[in-house]
Amino acid sequence: MSIDAQPALAAEREARERAIEPVAAACATRIDVTSADADHPAALRERVPEGALVACLDVLDRVPAFAALVEALQELARDKGATVVLGVPNDQLGAPGASSWTDGAVEELRSVLGPGAVVAGVHELRGAAVVPEGTEPPGSVEVAGALLAPVGWLLAFGAHAQRLGARAVAGPVDTVDQRRHVLALEADRDALRALRDH
Repeated sequence: MSIDAQPALAAEREARERAIEPVAAACATRIDVTSADADHPAALRERVPEGALVACLDVLDRVPAFAALVEALQELARDKGATVVLGVPNDQLGAPGASSWTDGAVEELRSVLGPGAVVAGVHELRGAAVVPEGTEPPGSVEVAGALLAPVGWLLAFGAHAQRLGARAVAGPVDTVDQRRHVLALEADRDALRALRDH
């Protein structure tokens, strides 16, 4: 795994995918939901086969009206034995998308999904590794201390929802590229301020 100039985002995506792997292993196939499916939930119902994993990551926060999509996903779980995994950001930490997701919104959605729904927080981690010359980097990550507010959530429901795993991902960070990225953002901000002040 390569962690780019935005290591937290790359690690978050990778950790979510790894958490979903045990679910995917129990399902017949994987279908990824897109924003277009929110406008055409009937077409989604047609394209999902029996026993599929239906991954709806970074979709609900990008569509203003998602109720029909959630209903279609519930029908797929009930009628076709699908397992659905939803991924939403924590909008309390930044600018909300087309719909806003907070602790309360996630709990409300969990109550709609019913018993057996699994909610997992996606937490950002920072760390370091000490690797003596001639040795391999550690194969696992120890999380020390209490976790703070999640940057997002995964919600799973359906046949194999309980298989959603706990995963942590760490990878090397190119600090030179990361610093260049931060400096470029700061330069852009300063240029915009200079334009505004003139």
